[in-house]
Amino acid sequence: ATTMTLQTGTTDSIYIDTCTLSYGYYNIMCGANNNSTWPTIWMRGDSMANAYNAAFTDPAVFSNYTIKFINNRVSLRSGVSGQYGIQMRGNANPPTGKYHQINGNRFNSLNGYGVVFWFGLGNASNAGEMYNNVFGGGTRGATQFVAVNLSVSAPQVNYTNIYHNTFIMDFTSGTSYGINFNSSSATSTACNVKNNIFYNTSSATSNIAIATPNGAGVITGCDYNNFYTNHSSGVLASTSGSI
Repeated sequence: ATTMTLQTGTTDSIYIDTCTLSYGYYNIMCGANNNSTWPTIWMRGDSMANAYNAAFTDPAVFSNYTIKFINNRVSLRSGVSGQYGIQMRGNANPPTGKYHQINGNRFNSLNGYGVVFWFGLGNASNAGEMYNNVFGGGTRGATQFVAVNLSVSAPQVNYTNIYHNTFIMDFTSGTSYGINFNSSSATSTACNVKNNIFYNTSSATSNIAIATPNGAGVITGCDYNNFYTNHSSGVLASTSGSI
């Protein structure tokens, strides 16, 4: 296994390092935790394949974990719809000194969602990171695909940086999104989308690189992104305001 360094101040971390995980309803699932110290779950260099529902999930709304999901390869089971690469229902905006990292991962053969966070990934001191990931390639399904779906439950997406990712939008039917900011509020704090590539080769009904259905103010900064489409259904942004 790869040597890993403990996050500062954390002595009760969980490590899942350079493992091959295959099949099961989930490859990895963590349950409820109300520990105020926010222990860290490290998942790094793992191969996660053929899960029925999700590679990694936290089904508990009131979980206090700091998630480090780094350099993993994720592909899900074929013939199943509505799957998740990562689904986080809890873990809302960790406290000062802690923040979530979803960095350097490859998500392919997805059917439904790549990454779903019900809240933001960081805090005022440390913005959460979603860096250098690749979403898409062999995307399957019949109705909808969302590579990154943020703020499913919370009113705002705060303290989250989405930098240097590649979104391969190759969904074949229905609607696909690169990033969907699904917050109920029109504004957020320190949420940035920069230096990403949105590559649309899909002939689906609608292909939207960035969606902010409840107001463009949910994105604090949106700069230096590259967009490509070879089909008339490709849309740069769908929003109730201007980005």
